[in-house]
Amino acid sequence: MYSHVQRSKTLAVLAVALVGSILVLTAYIGPSELAQTAPILVIVFLLLLNFSSLSIRVEQGRLAWSFGVGFPALSTPLQDITCVEVVSVPWWYGKGIHLTARGWIYNVGGNRAVEITLKNGRRFILGTDEPELLERVLKESLPRG
Repeated sequence: MYSHVQRSKTLAVLAVALVGSILVLTAYIGPSELAQTAPILVIVFLLLLNFSSLSIRVEQGRLAWSFGVGFPALSTPLQDITCVEVVSVPWWYGKGIHLTARGWIYNVGGNRAVEITLKNGRRFILGTDEPELLERVLKESLPRG
């Protein structure tokens, strides 16, 4: 029904820059010294790669979202959604997954998002580069009654 992937050019560039830095450091300081910091660099690279895109899907009665390679993969039944609203995201909310004053945010970039309110009062924010379309699709997909 709806599927969209937002990619973060900034995080993708950082991941590529990190790989370039590893290659330069290896040539400059030698592989034995780099081996001490390699595990940390690999973890940072994998995190940057994973959080450089956010997939959002509306299908089979569910709203689902996941970062990069599919981790973490989260979803909620459409029947649990009571409110959908396009919102502006302050720059200090940043990127990634974290708790804000308005609930959890899942974001890879930009300052527009869709805020979802559930029947239990819980709210979360999905960052997207097409918030109006996602809002419309969700509102059209919500069970009537």
